[in-house]
Amino acid sequence: MVVGIRNVEKAIDKVRQIREKLDMSQAFKDVGIVVQKSARAKVPVDTAQLKRSIKFEGLDRKYKNGVVIYANTEYAQWVEFGTSAPHFVPFIDRYGNETGIEAWARRHGFDTRKMKGLMVTGKPRPFMYPAFIETEKKVNWILRKEAEKQIHKLVTAK
Repeated sequence: MVVGIRNVEKAIDKVRQIREKLDMSQAFKDVGIVVQKSARAKVPVDTAQLKRSIKFEGLDRKYKNGVVIYANTEYAQWVEFGTSAPHFVPFIDRYGNETGIEAWARRHGFDTRKMKGLMVTGKPRPFMYPAFIETEKKVNWILRKEAEKQIHKLVTAK
């Protein structure tokens, strides 16, 4: 006995045509807002610089919409993942820029007059990954609802 599906190629082509017409860019921007808000609520705050640096950017490419959520400070990765071993952080980097660690040390009561930097270490204090986990159901709901709405419009427009 042979079992087959008639017109399977036509059905696949129809699905591709529908997918190509979907514009999920607004849904992905909504996702960015949701995840950004969650990450900002979870990030450890000292000066709020890291909190303010959490941003998102929508990707609007043909057939490939998406969103990137990121923190654009140099030290965001060290907060998220921790540091593996104690290491020296100078007050002034090799390019002559302040690293911010001196201001942190002063805010926390260190006398920095005779110091050139600090030995630092840190355990991970994740904020991005937990934000993704916390918002996963809402993100899926946002994307599913937008896709259903647009597919319904495309199918009933004829």
